[in-house]
Amino acid sequence: NPSRPSLLHRKTDTAMVLPPPHIAVVAFPFSSHAAVLFSFARALAAAAPPGTSLSFLTTADNAAQLGKAGVLPVNLRLVVVPDGVPPGETAWLPPPRRMELFMEA
Repeated sequence: NPSRPSLLHRKTDTAMVLPPPHIAVVAFPFSSHAAVLFSFARALAAAAPPGTSLSFLTTADNAAQLGKAGVLPVNLRLVVVPDGVPPGETAWLPPPRRMELFMEA
């Protein structure tokens, strides 16, 4: 029904208003993946329409390395997520196991 607004819209007195766009980029806990995706996220943030925000989700170890890359675009923020590796276990687990732990976290 064209007269009924979609669930993604909220009606104001004068017009339909869409929420501002948000893009989340998730980097798996392997440093080479994070660096490549971070470059992509920076380029995406620079090219995004005004009002678009981006969140780059990565582990604390990767965030520490990526934070050295300089000033971030104002619409890009780093979000630290757990890597899933239990305390006391080595981070040098085989990649398939690290992937499982990350997905479970």
